[in-house]
Amino acid sequence: EIEYPSDLRSLSKEEKIVTFFKALMYHRADPHSQQVLRALVEGTDSEGGYLVPEELRTEVFRVLPDFTVMRRVARVLPMSTDTLKLNSLSARPTAYWTAEYQSKSTTSAEFSQVTLQPNDLVCLLPVSEQLLADANINLVQFIIELFAEAIGLAEDRAFFTGSGSGQPRGISIESIASQGIAGATPTFDDVIDLIDLVPQRVTQSPRAAFVGHRGVKRAFRKIKDSNGDYIWRDGRGGVGGGGEIIRMPDTLYGYPFYEQNDLAQSQLYFADWSMYIIGDRQTMSVATTTEGGEAWRRNAVEIKAVERVDG
Repeated sequence: EIEYPSDLRSLSKEEKIVTFFKALMYHRADPHSQQVLRALVEGTDSEGGYLVPEELRTEVFRVLPDFTVMRRVARVLPMSTDTLKLNSLSARPTAYWTAEYQSKSTTSAEFSQVTLQPNDLVCLLPVSEQLLADANINLVQFIIELFAEAIGLAEDRAFFTGSGSGQPRGISIESIASQGIAGATPTFDDVIDLIDLVPQRVTQSPRAAFVGHRGVKRAFRKIKDSNGDYIWRDGRGGVGGGGEIIRMPDTLYGYPFYEQNDLAQSQLYFADWSMYIIGDRQTMSVATTTEGGEAWRRNAVEIKAVERVDG
């Protein structure tokens, strides 16, 4: 018989997450584990998976930006429904000077609408049966990072390169102002031309930054000025208020540079990234199997995690 705490309501955040994974491991064969799982979360297995406890979901989304670029720089909007309509100003009004008693020119503002409709993102996490059976508070962070890494890498790829059909719409398919390089290799003059393509309100935004492939980063790191000094500035580390190590981003002309290797190796983006909107439905559900894929052969449990997001 599998033992569980008698009072599930009094459990700490870490204890609840440990108990959740333990019940998830044994719920198919043990009626008591089924009851514990239903007590911890909403939903039933017959409906396609259990929703994860709020404590686990909160921790996963707290860790998620560590594995992504877009979530660090974009604007994230929690969604309480499956559809979110956003109005944007596609044409700005214009002001005119006129003389007294002269006919006044008319002006207008045009609005467009973007609709966010979260799509399902499914990730399979193979976890050994021994790990789940022996799960303790020390392993909670490890399990949370497994969730966050699998989800983060998949959604970040879509935020930058997604087709917009059944997944978020990535920036790489948008029609945006571009600047080609003058010669066979990029120069910092090309970077200046790129910055000058955007309005001043973008260059002064606190979320203005460069994003590019490591191939672009490699090319710029090797460029020197007339004195033979490298112009690129590598990011430096520091210590946060909680004693954690903080890695500052690299900078290019004073703006942060983020490496995103799903982008084309020949492209560098500069933008106010707060203008990219991530719609988080934040309903994450899980289901398990010991028979699919390599699970049975490796004495593992495959956990299928599903979240809903759009961008």
